[in-house]
Amino acid sequence: MLTKDDKKYISGTVSKAISGALVKNNKILVKEMVGLFTASDSYIKEVDEKLSDKIDRVLDQLKTDDNSISDHDKRIGKLEEKVFPITP
Repeated sequence: MLTKDDKKYISGTVSKAISGALVKNNKILVKEMVGLFTASDSYIKEVDEKLSDKIDRVLDQLKTDDNSISDHDKRIGKLEEKVFPITP
């Protein structure tokens, strides 16, 4: 959610940019701009939360995936022994 300072900044910036237009239209435009930024901000937060959840799940999987990695390393070792046998 946008803070009051964010809304004041948007309002001031838009008002300065279109100072020659009608005041009523300025207020409508400022209201629309604040609405747009609020919607964008909440969408960004939603995407961030979803990505955070996915990243957390992947990290949890990696923590418990040590067994798979060691099994994989053992299989590679056995394959290397068969392909490149060590002869004394």
